[in-house]
Amino acid sequence: MAKKEKLREINLEGTSLIDKELNIIFNSSSFNEISGFDFINEEKTNLRDIVHPEDRDEIISLLHELILKPGNSKTCNFRAVNANGDYIWLKCIYTNRLHEREIEAIVCNFREITTKKVSEDLL
Repeated sequence: MAKKEKLREINLEGTSLIDKELNIIFNSSSFNEISGFDFINEEKTNLRDIVHPEDRDEIISLLHELILKPGNSKTCNFRAVNANGDYIWLKCIYTNRLHEREIEAIVCNFREITTKKVSEDLL
C-alpha cells in the first residue's frame, strides 16, 4: 500500500452540516471517501436515513437535546450505512452553531472508527 493510501486509511475524518430538521446540508469531500456515497450537497438527506436502526433513537434524542443548547457540543459513536449497504462506525462531535448567522447548522466533525471498534469488540 502506498504511503498516501495508508495515511488516508488512518486519518479518515470529515465534516458535515446538519439543519434543525436533521437534514444533512453539506458534506466535506472526505465524506464521500469514508461512506462511498457520491452525495451532491444540494440533495437533502436526513440523518435518520443513514443511522443504524438500533442507534437511531439515541442519536436523534442527543441532537434534539443539543438543538436546545446553542454553542454546546456532544460526542457519540454510532453506526452509519455506507454505499455498499454495510455499516461503518463513526465517532462524531456535534456542535450547535444554529444560532450563528454565518453557519446556521449543527456542525458534525467525524472520524471513521470501524477497525478500532471491531478490534475492541474482539477483546
